[in-house]
Amino acid sequence: MLSEEVPVETVAPAAAQVTQDTAIPAVAEPEILEEVPLFNGGVIKKIIRQGTGTCPVPGSLVTCHYVGRLKSNGTQFDSSRDRDEPFKFVLGEKQVIRAWDHALGTMRVGELAILDCGSDFCYGAAGSPPLIDEDADLIFEIELLGWEPNAKEIIPGVAKMYLSRGEGWSTPGPGSVCAVKVLGRIGGEDGEVFLDCRDDALLIAIDVPQLPPGLEAAVCTMKKGERAAVWIESELAGDGFEPLRHLVPVPRDAQLYYELELESFESVKEAWEMSPFEKVEEARRLKEAGNDFFRSGQIARALLRYDSAIKLFEYDTDWSAEDKAAMNAIKLPVYNNMATVKVKMGKHKEVVELCNEALKLELPSVKTLYKRAQAEAALGLTDEAVASLQQALALPSVDAAKRAEVERLLKPLLARQAKANAKEKSVWSAAFGNFSL
Repeated sequence: MLSEEVPVETVAPAAAQVTQDTAIPAVAEPEILEEVPLFNGGVIKKIIRQGTGTCPVPGSLVTCHYVGRLKSNGTQFDSSRDRDEPFKFVLGEKQVIRAWDHALGTMRVGELAILDCGSDFCYGAAGSPPLIDEDADLIFEIELLGWEPNAKEIIPGVAKMYLSRGEGWSTPGPGSVCAVKVLGRIGGEDGEVFLDCRDDALLIAIDVPQLPPGLEAAVCTMKKGERAAVWIESELAGDGFEPLRHLVPVPRDAQLYYELELESFESVKEAWEMSPFEKVEEARRLKEAGNDFFRSGQIARALLRYDSAIKLFEYDTDWSAEDKAAMNAIKLPVYNNMATVKVKMGKHKEVVELCNEALKLELPSVKTLYKRAQAEAALGLTDEAVASLQQALALPSVDAAKRAEVERLLKPLLARQAKANAKEKSVWSAAFGNFSL
């Protein structure tokens, strides 16, 4: 099923031929084996056929068949069965509507169920025109065909795979105190155990560098009660951190495997509880902490602080002009600092995106345009890189030293651009040269 932001017809063209007035023939009600309320009854799962095995965990790649109908009149608006093409998505990544993201995580392979979904857990007040009206309740028949674990890279060198889902939506961040159970192995899931804190959870304050940076990054993606497997490259595995009571020596170049359980965590204050002033002050503290970590070469920890600072401002649209000015005064250097971190990580696409965010908040600067051009060049976007550098050269703030640096990068890009243009011209000339009426 589709995400809440994507209109139905863009993903399922076959459904676009169905109108709200196209009622489907009545069908016999299937026998219901069990009814399971989800979201406090906002979604009811009615099991028609039981499945086998274990339920998929968040992060899994799920494969299913489905038929979607309007509850009001039974109109079918979408069907993977009609297209004879199973639908795949990553569970728990908000790629689909809320009803699906939760319900599929309760199903077993081979299970066939009907989801009776209230509008709040589908497309809500916005609907998905023209097929789904605002505040429409929906019915889905879903069959879970299969799923497979899907490890996800959190930061370079750290991969995480869910083992069991947690509670709610909140995750720890800077300022949180976490109770974490840990099992660590050298080399992989079958390697020698070097750490076992499954019976005695570690009490970890995220603001204090108690965990290796890779492990800290993983914990900060987990929900209360969640269990996860984490693979960490040696340079992010840490060395002699006090809470980690190693049972055997750990080779410095070894990949480490952890099984984590976030037993609980407490945050000083959630973002939604903070006033604009408190958010600005907390973001300023996180920015400075990130800068300290960056200067000491701990870029994973720096990035966590920068990212947490930006997230404080995610849903604030009704601030006063004064509060917005204070917010932007924090966001601008944080975006630039995050771009610098991503440069070191080789994440060129994200560098471009972060520079674009920074440029929305300030008059174009030579430094930001130059950084964006470097990333664009690394991505092979020669025309875009040339445009960024030419924009930098046109700024009144560019001095002689900066101009020389910009021109050094621009010269080979112009040569690359000219060569590409000449090749394209040659191709088109040959094509038109062979064309006759």
